[in-house]
Amino acid sequence: MTELEKIQKRRKSMIFTILITLVIVINSAFFIYKYYPIQKDIPEISQNVFEKILKNQDIKEINILKNESIIYLNLNPNSIEKYSKELKLKISNKDPHLQMSVTTVNMFMKNFDKTFNATKLDEKPNINEIEINFPRNYFLPLIYFFEVLIISLLIIFNFIPSFISTKKTFFNQIFVLNLFLGWTIIGWIIALIWSLKNE
Repeated sequence: MTELEKIQKRRKSMIFTILITLVIVINSAFFIYKYYPIQKDIPEISQNVFEKILKNQDIKEINILKNESIIYLNLNPNSIEKYSKELKLKISNKDPHLQMSVTTVNMFMKNFDKTFNATKLDEKPNINEIEINFPRNYFLPLIYFFEVLIISLLIIFNFIPSFISTKKTFFNQIFVLNLFLGWTIIGWIIALIWSLKNE
């Protein structure tokens, strides 16, 4: 194997490694964003903010989404505007007003009871455990497969200029251009034209 072939092999291995990493990361991020049950129009808060609101007795109702470890909070009507300004969040007047992700429901309940007992609050907010059963869709696995396939093919297609230029001396420049600007149409076209250029 010649030195040029060794360099070409190393370059292809590097591209494949980056491709696999991008396919996994981008597909994972896409599915978390699209299918994770956090409602994107409802502001999400931390445990510390939750405890503060609880101590102020501004929580009217707590709905625990058991099967997804998500807590929905309904505030007292007169406190919505207060927390919109204080937390700088866009809180809707419709229930639920806030949401919070928890590790487990049991851990949340233990922390809740501990905070409630420590602060000696007058009234405990209503707590409901709800379970959302998503409708069964026999086509979902097929939809998932095609979504993964399309995203993966787009990522591979993006790196065509890098694959073409593995034998070229200006491979590094094309690869950097391809990696950072290949997702723009102009960047990809420039990288492709450059990769087809003779030494």
